[in-house]
Amino acid sequence: MLNDVLGQIKSRDLHVFVVWSPVSPIDARQLALDGAKAFSEPRLTHYWESKKSVGWDFAKVVKLPEGNDYAWDVFFVYGKDAEWKAEPPVPADWMHQLADDERRLDGPRLRAAIERELKKGGMNE
Repeated sequence: MLNDVLGQIKSRDLHVFVVWSPVSPIDARQLALDGAKAFSEPRLTHYWESKKSVGWDFAKVVKLPEGNDYAWDVFFVYGKDAEWKAEPPVPADWMHQLADDERRLDGPRLRAAIERELKKGGMNE
């Protein structure tokens, strides 16, 4: 998915932040480092977050599918003016891979949401 979005959207104004956290018992920092090597691109920044606080914080600002109270495998789209304060801002759009519902990750829809935010901000494409 990352390669599809970054490969098709050439804007230097697009920045992607990937937060790796230990969701399953086998998740570890080294696995995140290995995964980060597979997604290497100048507009992409990876973070390892061992305390899982980011996923709990994001779960407060979106309505996750029923039964999910932790945001992981979630894709958030923000415009250029989004600011993280006490809690993360509400995203302009978002998708997930947690259940089959209207927000289920769809590559073309995600790319279109990103392109809309780039255009709103008067950003390069």
